[in-house]
Amino acid sequence: MRRERGHDEDTWPVWLEPLRPDPASRTRMRRRILAAAAPLLAGRHPLAWWEVAADWSSVAVPIAASIALLFGWIAYTSSTPAAASTPEPERIEIEALVQPQAPASPPALLIDRTEPSSDALLAATLRQGGR
Repeated sequence: MRRERGHDEDTWPVWLEPLRPDPASRTRMRRRILAAAAPLLAGRHPLAWWEVAADWSSVAVPIAASIALLFGWIAYTSSTPAAASTPEPERIEIEALVQPQAPASPPALLIDRTEPSSDALLAATLRQGGR
């Protein structure tokens, strides 16, 4: 009593031959497996272009944000030396404006003919208030 074997059946080991299911059992197993897999296979469909783009956006958005931050940092650091080369305006301290040059004379702010810059006076006052 010799069974006809297909191509995949030639690889079945001889010692497992008693465990081999008969053709009716194999058909039932295939039918049950296909019935269980049918809902899963029906739900699968080829992705549309917008679904592919949405999947890739989770990877591409952080990379794009990192590149934007890198370019922003490079632009910021490359503009700093140009700003540093401009001369800084002379700093005027509030004490220098109200302190008399000689012990008996009035402050230079009151007797000086040149009017001090109101911006410099405001900046000196703000710096003094921050101490």
